[in-house]
Amino acid sequence: VYPLYGFHYLVQKSITATTNSKFYMYLFGDSSAAVHYIQALGYDLGRKPIEQSGSNFGTELRHDTPYHTTIGQSTMVSDVLSIMNADYSGTSFRVSPVVIGERNYFGNHIAYPAGGRTGENVLLATKVLVPIDGPVRENCGLLGSPPFEIPRSVERDSQFDHLKEPTVLRQRLRGKNRHNLVTALLYLGVGFAQTLIGLGLVAGTLGLYRQLGEFAIMAAAVAGIIASLTVMILVERLVLGFRRLAPKYCSIYDPYFWSHERHWKLVVTPRFPGTPLNPLIWRLAGVKIGKRVFDNGCAIPEKTLVSIGDDSVLNSGSVIQCHSLEDGTFKSDYTRLGAGVTLGVHAFVHYGVTMGDASVLDADSFLMKGEEVGPGEWWGGNPANEVRGIERPSDAIQQTMVLPVVRRPGALPDGAAPPMAALPPSVARVLPAAPQPGYAPPDHAPPGHAPPGYAPAEQVRPGNPPVGYPPPGYVQPGYPQPGYPQAGQSRPGPAGYGPPGGSQPVHPPAAARPDGADNAALLDRVAELERALEEERRRRGNPGR
Repeated sequence: VYPLYGFHYLVQKSITATTNSKFYMYLFGDSSAAVHYIQALGYDLGRKPIEQSGSNFGTELRHDTPYHTTIGQSTMVSDVLSIMNADYSGTSFRVSPVVIGERNYFGNHIAYPAGGRTGENVLLATKVLVPIDGPVRENCGLLGSPPFEIPRSVERDSQFDHLKEPTVLRQRLRGKNRHNLVTALLYLGVGFAQTLIGLGLVAGTLGLYRQLGEFAIMAAAVAGIIASLTVMILVERLVLGFRRLAPKYCSIYDPYFWSHERHWKLVVTPRFPGTPLNPLIWRLAGVKIGKRVFDNGCAIPEKTLVSIGDDSVLNSGSVIQCHSLEDGTFKSDYTRLGAGVTLGVHAFVHYGVTMGDASVLDADSFLMKGEEVGPGEWWGGNPANEVRGIERPSDAIQQTMVLPVVRRPGALPDGAAPPMAALPPSVARVLPAAPQPGYAPPDHAPPGHAPPGYAPAEQVRPGNPPVGYPPPGYVQPGYPQPGYPQAGQSRPGPAGYGPPGGSQPVHPPAAARPDGADNAALLDRVAELERALEEERRRRGNPGR
């Protein structure tokens, strides 16, 4: 155990920074070269000769230190594996060894901690929570968070086992290595071309700077972004032969899979989260994407297998992955998202999935292959299941675009006129007794002509009451109205209370009013308010206010 921010901490952080190279891992990943690269970094891959599959490690692998990491023979690792050798507290840290057994298979987006309780021949599914207590799991599969056991493999995946025979495997592996070499050269060539474009723009900027000044730099930056995106989109479409992908089920030693690996390395990924540029780039790259889609940083490897409806929301870190790779078997299928769909932060959608209109996948959830989410349903968890429903999908879509109207309790619906003229004067005095600052009902009139009993936000101005305000019975502190008692005075009888020149009008009986029956509930509520006000006055010892 070492203290934070000391010499050992500096050494540990330096090791982490210098041995995690995205460029080299992306260059060598998904090929036989990845094994030799991570072994050169310091990984312990055992004393036995390395058993190559040609896809032992993907393109995204991270660790805290390679010098305390052991990975057994015949283990295959997909993308986004994080090996956590270091544990941190508020004052100290320690580095521990991580040991991964033989013949394991790792899905996507897995964090493997020191002390993980897995042994040999274990399938760790995508986004699984690796157990750190209990018995050591062996000869099984683990799925979910918290994890539970599933079969290690399925019978259907064994139909390609004849390709793993030594003679056939060596022949197929040589072909895969040649194909991967060409892919790596293409990757380097595209990077070199982008570098040349960047240098050319820099040279042009220097030549035009004296004439255009900072506008030359701005123009060069915009031109560089457009040129880089154009090159990447063209390269990706060229790799696919300007065709769309189709669902596939094959071995990793099938030449089709080799071309699909090339497609993974030469894909374009939008880098403008939260802007309209991301959906535009997805559309140019082949995604069937609707209007008004908000993308805050979603990853879509197989773009031409994905369709996204209008008004959908793709949150940061979400993934739509239309393939799976398990024990040397490759599978892919379409994934369809309807209109108004929401993917939470770091939500993961697998292949063959259909999400209905206005459905929601919660944050950090894993929607497994082949799932069908109904319209308006809300799913969450790992693996995801329905957790609650939305009654009407149309309402859910509107909720993503329209803010709700918040009203006071008892507020009238839109378009309904307050029946103040049909109420007794005592009721009229109680209803507007405490207008809420900042409240503006949906049916309020323009300033100076507000309906009786309502005080829109812009009209509550001490010292400058609008026409018709304060309503009868409400005393603005410091601004008494003619004919009304001042603050602190007790109320006179009905004959002396009200506007100058007369007492309060006599109200006709409820039976004679056309809206008398409709006001029964409102009158009951007003009576409750009157009693509450009287109790408050008595409690404060000031019955005259």
